[in-house]
Amino acid sequence: MSTSELKLKILKTLDRLDEANLKKFYALLVSATESKKDISDWDSLSQNQQKGLIEAIEEMDHSEGMEHETLLNTLKNKYA
Repeated sequence: MSTSELKLKILKTLDRLDEANLKKFYALLVSATESKKDISDWDSLSQNQQKGLIEAIEEMDHSEGMEHETLLNTLKNKYA
């Protein structure tokens, strides 16, 4: 994926976010860009790992995912 394709994909994703999630994304973006911590881990991931993360994000964008709290409760009930 080229830089311009990635930017376009990000903009399209941002355009679909509701106000609450847009604010969360903005906070994350500010945190990442102002952080002194190295955030270049993406480059160290394999193509397969990067693809998996992108697919997971797309699933969440289409409400195909599960909220973190729901997942935790499901796992607690299953393994308790």
